[in-house]
Amino acid sequence: MTQGRQIVRALLVVTLATQALLVSSLVLTRLRPSLRIWPPPSRPARQFYFTWVGFWVHPSGAFLLAILDWNSLAVSGWIRFGLGIPLIVLGQILISRAFRALTLHATLGLGGPFVRSGPPRAPRRAAAG
Repeated sequence: MTQGRQIVRALLVVTLATQALLVSSLVLTRLRPSLRIWPPPSRPARQFYFTWVGFWVHPSGAFLLAILDWNSLAVSGWIRFGLGIPLIVLGQILISRAFRALTLHATLGLGGPFVRSGPPRAPRRAAAG
């Protein structure tokens, strides 16, 4: 195995492990509220830094993997770009709208007013059935 493949494999392991830790912390929060990870109790709390370092590591790792492992799956460019670019644009639009509706403070998990309009309204409506 070349050194480049070893770097890609190590980066993949770190990215997947970070995602697994974040998902596990959310499951733990749900099952044992006394051990709450999300939302963090305050900004200087260790839960705040654990969560937000993880939320920066996993997309950064995915981005680096996309660059370092470019075109390793023999998938047609039409499929990659025809689906990928619209999905990226749509995701950025939705994220921007949600951040704007929730405010940065609430997006960081530090509380804020209950938001009754905008993108956060849709999941609540679906859950209410």
